[in-house]
Amino acid sequence: MENILGIAYYEYRLHWRGISLRVLALTTLLVTCVGLLIWNSLPEGQFARVFNVEGGISTSVVQTFLTFPALICVVVFIFPVAASECIPVDKHHRTIELIDSLPVTPVEYLAGKLLGYWLAGLMILLVAALINGGLWWLTLPDYDIIRYGELWFVAALVFLINSGIGILLGGTQPNRIRAAALVICVLIAATVILGSADDARQPTSVLSFANPAHLSLIVAYIDPGMSDGLHLTSANVSLSLLGGLIEVAMLFAGLLLLRRRQ
Repeated sequence: MENILGIAYYEYRLHWRGISLRVLALTTLLVTCVGLLIWNSLPEGQFARVFNVEGGISTSVVQTFLTFPALICVVVFIFPVAASECIPVDKHHRTIELIDSLPVTPVEYLAGKLLGYWLAGLMILLVAALINGGLWWLTLPDYDIIRYGELWFVAALVFLINSGIGILLGGTQPNRIRAAALVICVLIAATVILGSADDARQPTSVLSFANPAHLSLIVAYIDPGMSDGLHLTSANVSLSLLGGLIEVAMLFAGLLLLRRRQ
């Protein structure tokens, strides 16, 4: 455990010293605040007219629709690409050779890498959630805080899954460019090949369950006619998250075997 925490602390500081994580922090904050600008610029009732929803749309649904799509796109597609360089950068700077000479097992090394990036990314999401939530409170003081918190909690879970996939997939490549290219290709292929509209609405579908783009989860939250209740326990969301956790576990085991053979 001491080795894992040491590697995680080093990884955490390394990311914050770089530029990419700072850019991601600013990007996350900006894209989630765009919804506020849209809400303030549209006349009252415009969303209900656009989506042809009788009886109007609640403020919780409007807030979800204006916040979640941009947020989930960042954690699904952008964070994993940035995370893909975590292991290749050690190969580039020959840090991995030093680590191999120390009493650090491959499990501890990979766990420390994941934990360090996860802590840095969760810090970004927490700060962005607080700032964005405060701005929404100034605009809509009576919005549902629990529902708002669920959006960011689900986004944090997706971040853990997809950044883990990015780190582990990138770890199979010898350099950062190939690692980023592989992650981009996997996510695009998942979206195009496994991302049909019918499968996204059927959470029990194998394609929907195994899709790292989490389209079924996204569909569950961006439907303008959805209820005001929590959706975390719904089949679309829970099965999508479960499938992602299984993918991370399989990639972790596969990369572990690969490192032991090297």
